[in-house]
Amino acid sequence: MTRSGHSRGFWGYARFFSDWCHYSKLAGAEPIRLGDTYPRVRDRTAETPFDAHYLYLNSWALRRILAAPPPWHIDVGSDAIFVSLLSGILPVMFLDYRPLHVKLGGLKCLGGSILALPFADRSVSSLFCLHAAEHIGLGRYGDPLDPQGTLKAVPLLQCPPYSRPGGHLQLAS
Repeated sequence: MTRSGHSRGFWGYARFFSDWCHYSKLAGAEPIRLGDTYPRVRDRTAETPFDAHYLYLNSWALRRILAAPPPWHIDVGSDAIFVSLLSGILPVMFLDYRPLHVKLGGLKCLGGSILALPFADRSVSSLFCLHAAEHIGLGRYGDPLDPQGTLKAVPLLQCPPYSRPGGHLQLAS
């Protein structure tokens, strides 16, 4: 982090404590214990910040899927927010090495590996793997270390036996 980043963090905490004290004295303010706060000292910005990579990738993927909506969609290791929103439009099966434990209508979550996908031959009409394949084998998510992890996964995603003719498979990193 740069010196200015540390300085901005320091002044952000100073502003947070000042705001907390001021808020606590306002008429009608609910009591907030300092221990119950979660200071976000870098959120006060002139514009809404966003991660351009994920915003544009997820937007592109959603538009691509909705251009020819499948009866159901499979997502392997992509963004949890993306699959949760997509599941409000069509049924989604989300597979990740680390299972996602949420209960949302239209979203089924499974734990598993991209190297051993649990789908019958020619059964999948829509499968996306967005910004996940390049992490395979790095151990970052608890998966086994394997220097060839990505090289093993890409062929499984490019020409999988489980792909239905005319189906949509997208791999993006």
